[in-house]
Amino acid sequence: MTQLQFSDKSANRIYENYIRQINSQIRVLPSADQEEIRKELTSHLFESMQADNAGEVEKLLNAIDRLGDTEEYIRPIVAEKLIDNAGRTLHPRSVALAFAKNVGTTIRKTVLFSIFGFIYLAVFGMAIASLTKLFNPEVGLYIGERTFVIGVVDPGTGREVLGYWIIPITVGLAILLYAGTTKILRFLSLR
Repeated sequence: MTQLQFSDKSANRIYENYIRQINSQIRVLPSADQEEIRKELTSHLFESMQADNAGEVEKLLNAIDRLGDTEEYIRPIVAEKLIDNAGRTLHPRSVALAFAKNVGTTIRKTVLFSIFGFIYLAVFGMAIASLTKLFNPEVGLYIGERTFVIGVVDPGTGREVLGYWIIPITVGLAILLYAGTTKILRFLSLR
């Protein structure tokens, strides 16, 4: 990791504390993303300090003040990196972290992630239905006069139309919806 070096011990301590603050806020990211953020911030601090004629401690404090509160400028960066990572890896943990860090950041993202959250719940429901079919043959896709249900219904309410085909169909749909939703979410969030 590229770090700034100071001749003044107090400046070194201030810088190390600042980097520790940043590290605590970016620890959910992959190490490559963490390193990129630290390098970018170090570069901003260095450039900002070059424009200042004060002593090392004063220069560093002024540069940190110009960047502002770490929580305010780091959270959106982390949120965007998490969305990008979730869209690339499709890993459920990455998707969950992206949700956790993005909901509440802006109204647009809260609405977007709420809509996509319901889609992810549907994906989860499809996966559960396909697994449940293995242990309970009454689970299925039931269609009737006023019935369209994936699950179990009262006898005579509807006719089960897929049989054991519900397993590969719901698994396939779940995979397609999960991957598609995550890619669309990444595309819409990064615009």
